[in-house]
Amino acid sequence: MMLSDDSISSLISIGERGFYFQRLQDIYREIPQTICKCCGECCRHGPRVYMTEYLHIYRAMKNMSHDKFSQIVKKTIRYGFLSLVDTSLSCPFLEDGKCIIYDHRAFNCRTWGHSSEEEYYFYIEKARKELESERDFWLNHFEIQIPDSIVHGHKTFCTNMKLTGSAQLTAEKRKLQEGKIERLENLFIQESMMPDEGGVLELPLFICLTFIGSAQFFNSRPRIMKEYLENGNSGFLEELITIHFNG
Repeated sequence: MMLSDDSISSLISIGERGFYFQRLQDIYREIPQTICKCCGECCRHGPRVYMTEYLHIYRAMKNMSHDKFSQIVKKTIRYGFLSLVDTSLSCPFLEDGKCIIYDHRAFNCRTWGHSSEEEYYFYIEKARKELESERDFWLNHFEIQIPDSIVHGHKTFCTNMKLTGSAQLTAEKRKLQEGKIERLENLFIQESMMPDEGGVLELPLFICLTFIGSAQFFNSRPRIMKEYLENGNSGFLEELITIHFNG
């Protein structure tokens, strides 16, 4: 997958004509609002998003200044390549404890804080097992050791997130809301005649596949990860960014 800027612009036009982004916002507005101390601790990882959500966010990014757009794309590409080896990284859209795409943030970000403590640790344990499996993959296939602080570095349950008055979004209601986004996504894919079936990817990965391309990204990632673990940086990564993104 590699969607050029022109291809994305065409898809965004389809989304605007079909009011897909407006309908997405309508679904978002059904989610009870929360408030927090904006410490940024819950934003350690790039959120998983649907294609429709990605286009909605990308459209907002294009409204940024040229320099800001360039800065966030490069930062996000670095995150996409290094998220499993650089323990200092947070979501690339987090700046000074604030989300720079807050009004356009994805479903998974908007529903953060609605899970009970029991549900939270259930999802954390599931994520930890996935990371342990990923750690084994990288070690067995590329001799790359993912740091334990990344595999087991999930935060404890946050008690600083508060509802603004509405009832908590239960797991059942969350599933219903996400089902609405899935149906909207399917309608968009049909109307835009996209060859892909859609699905959920990390937002930084969408950016990497857009500007780097899937083959280049997945083929280059092991080399870049090894360089970073050995040197604390990757000259090859910076070369890739220069070649594929000169914005």
